Amino acid sequence: MKKIIRILCVTYILTHNTAVPKSINKAKQQLVIFAQITPKPEFFDDAKNAILNIIPQSLAEAGCRMFSLHTSKTMEDHSLYLYEIWDDASDHEYHLNQEYTKTVFAAYQVWLEKPVQIIKLDKIS
Repeated sequence: MKKIIRILCVTYILTHNTAVPKSINKAKQQLVIFAQITPKPEFFDDAKNAILNIIPQSLAEAGCRMFSLHTSKTMEDHSLYLYEIWDDASDHEYHLNQEYTKTVFAAYQVWLEKPVQIIKLDKIS
C-alpha cells in the first residue's frame, strides 16, 4: 500500500510540477551547511578556483541539492562562504570522501589562514 501511495504522489508531483509532500521526506533530515573559508590573501584566487572547479562534480553527486560559493558584500575580509544542502549526512560524508574534495582539503593545509568554520543548520521554516 505504501508503495502505491508513493507512486501516486510522485505521479502527482510530476504532472503538477509541485514539491514533494513533507510526509514522503520524513525519513531523512536534510543537512544544511554554511562554511566560512579564509585563505591567506596570496592564496585567495587558488582557493576560490579550486572550489569553483569542484562545484559541477559536487552538484552531480546523489543527494547534493545546493553547493554554491559566495563572498561577503558587508564584511571587509577575504573569506569565501560555501552554502551546501544535502539530502542527509551520509550524502555529505560521501562527498567528503571523493578524490576531488580530498584534493581541495589537502591544499587547504597550505592555503588557509585559519581552519574552516562550519555551521550546520536546522531548518525552522
